[in-house]
Amino acid sequence: MSLYLTYRPQTLDELYGNETTVKKIRAWLGNKKRSHSILLTGPSGCGKTTTARILAKELGCAGDDYCEKDTADFRGIDTIRDLRSHINFLPMESKCRVYLLDECHKLTNDAQNALLKALEEPPAHVYIILATTNPEKLIQTVKTRCTTFAFAPLSDTDVCKLIHSISKKEGAVIEKSVIRSIAGKSSGLPRQALSNLEQIIKLDDPNVEISSADQEEKQVIDLCRALMKKRPWKEIAALIKTIEAEPESIRQAVLGYCSACLLGGDQSAYLIMEPFLANPFYEAGKARLVACCYEALLAE
Repeated sequence: MSLYLTYRPQTLDELYGNETTVKKIRAWLGNKKRSHSILLTGPSGCGKTTTARILAKELGCAGDDYCEKDTADFRGIDTIRDLRSHINFLPMESKCRVYLLDECHKLTNDAQNALLKALEEPPAHVYIILATTNPEKLIQTVKTRCTTFAFAPLSDTDVCKLIHSISKKEGAVIEKSVIRSIAGKSSGLPRQALSNLEQIIKLDDPNVEISSADQEEKQVIDLCRALMKKRPWKEIAALIKTIEAEPESIRQAVLGYCSACLLGGDQSAYLIMEPFLANPFYEAGKARLVACCYEALLAE
């Protein structure tokens, strides 16, 4: 099972970041006159579906009383007709019934209009949760009938905390510079961050067969680490010899890794970046790569 699924938050306390939104959700849960129609917005991989499942638990919904439908696949009016034909049924084993319509912006206009009545006057035992990456595509009358909770990408600090916590649980020793690099490539999205972390952990596992692209990334990371730690030139030269990728792709990978480290606060990364910034390696090839690595090693 992937790290994202293994460590998927089960409670509001386990969510990383979006503190203001989580605080609003807690206030909504504590309000006896709360709305029964909820809209969760935010980029893909930021925790909307996870939060919907947590909300269902908090509301006392479990088992078959929780229904989750991906409206990217079921976007027509029949989906809403089916929902409306079932919402009057009482819960079978819970305090309430919860319906999650994921990627709800995919619903056709006719389907969205058919949903309005259910959103405006749902039965007392029913909660309808809409989740979307693109709320602009929802008709205004749908949005005005819902209590909206907006999720944003996490800060680099929160992503780094998440990566550090999960890598520790996995028993993996990940250097701070690598954690910052992973965070920099994750765009603030927890799912992407854990997917990137999983790839790094696999690179260090001798029992896992890795692709040539992953092997190339590992080689570049090893090279950057060696340069930043000022390892002997003989060791760095040996690393360069093992890299078979095109020199220009190596240059771009080095710049990407060091940029993430620099944004994460490691100012020494710039000393590695500077020789690689001048010109592409298309013409000079591996000779320029060797020269840049040597210049980076000498930089102070």
